[in-house]
Amino acid sequence: MNTAVIRRKNLIAGIAWILLLVLCMSAALAEDSAVDAAENLAGFGLNPEDILVEYIGFLPEGGEIRVRDPGENRPATLWFDLTGDGCVDLCTGRMYGSGMVRIQMAVYDPLSREQYILDGYDYNFLVDSISEGRLIVVKRGPYGYGDPVTEVRGTAILDNGRLVFVSDPEPDTSVTEDLFDPSQAAVSADQAVLTASAFAREYLDAKYYNEITVSHMGLGESSETLRYCWLISFYEYGHQEYIVYVNTETGEVENSFTIDEGIG
Repeated sequence: MNTAVIRRKNLIAGIAWILLLVLCMSAALAEDSAVDAAENLAGFGLNPEDILVEYIGFLPEGGEIRVRDPGENRPATLWFDLTGDGCVDLCTGRMYGSGMVRIQMAVYDPLSREQYILDGYDYNFLVDSISEGRLIVVKRGPYGYGDPVTEVRGTAILDNGRLVFVSDPEPDTSVTEDLFDPSQAAVSADQAVLTASAFAREYLDAKYYNEITVSHMGLGESSETLRYCWLISFYEYGHQEYIVYVNTETGEVENSFTIDEGIG
């Protein structure tokens, strides 16, 4: 069987998923009435069904669009303007890999016809919901090593052309809870991530990362010199690469270092 026939069969098989995907999409939209994908896309002369069919052409050979797992409440697709161009993007997942199949998160921009992929190799990234202007994603894994499988909630962001998973902030045990309230910080965790990302690209020679974790801690030798910081850690496929401390009051970078070179 020649390649053209195989591709045609794959396209036909992909289109067969469309009906189910549209149903999942409709359910997701019903849960979040603030986002009306059909209405938004119509303003750009587009419609959801055509975009889903178009997206199939971006699937790698052997890949397939992820359909919601039985028993899960998460949708298979969400529509969310991650690129910030005013037009909602298709946010979904695709099953990919050989031997160790994982679910990559995929974002397809219908205006530029570009796609962005979030791949954790031995982790799955699952679109979950839209909340307070954020695209909520769940990171699940690791798989294949006998370790307990855990879930971490976070936000997907597009950072300088990279699709990045930012975990929800976790408290650092080095900071006494009654001394620091993250919700009262002058600089939010989201703002600190953007500051740290720009700093990492410019000063730490950060070429690639697919995950960021956020916590908070105090820097200083005594209570008189103690200053609270967001601790922003950058990872490339599970390997820690860079750390940046951002002051929670001023938003300035207090310290940074690369894992290879030590404190900068």
